[in-house]
Amino acid sequence: NRPFSSIQKHDEALIANINAVVGQEDTLYFLGDFCLGKDIRIITNYRRRIICQNIVMLLGNHDKSKQTNYETAGFQKVIDVYLEISGVSPRITLSHYAMRVWNHSHQGAWHLYGHSHGGLPEDPIAKSMDVGIDCHPEYRPFSYDEIKARLDKKPGYLVSR
Repeated sequence: NRPFSSIQKHDEALIANINAVVGQEDTLYFLGDFCLGKDIRIITNYRRRIICQNIVMLLGNHDKSKQTNYETAGFQKVIDVYLEISGVSPRITLSHYAMRVWNHSHQGAWHLYGHSHGGLPEDPIAKSMDVGIDCHPEYRPFSYDEIKARLDKKPGYLVSR
């Protein structure tokens, strides 16, 4: 259901859209299914065309057997499915998959995920968000400020006592 006439036009547009908003020194978190786990030549070619030098790859369900390919293709870090970013406020949990609760979810921590392609109803309370590139109206990564603006509108889970 994407507005492209071919997979080649789709891929070209996504790479151009990423490069239009993510700088060379930024950090881009990719939450899985990069090139849908194709062979190393395709993965390497697409990775090299993205100008951002700091891409952290969380493996998705289509990537698992290709971990070595992602490491050799130039991703800064390759992580299996789940990553917690602490030392920032709020804490951020990244995952390929959506979760109903996550570490510190009752203390305002965020949860960002992919995999669902906008197919899950958005939780009006939880500070969680599908950040897949196909969920952005411009088919590009969400910026931190865009995510913050959206999640700041949600109350988050109440701390149970």
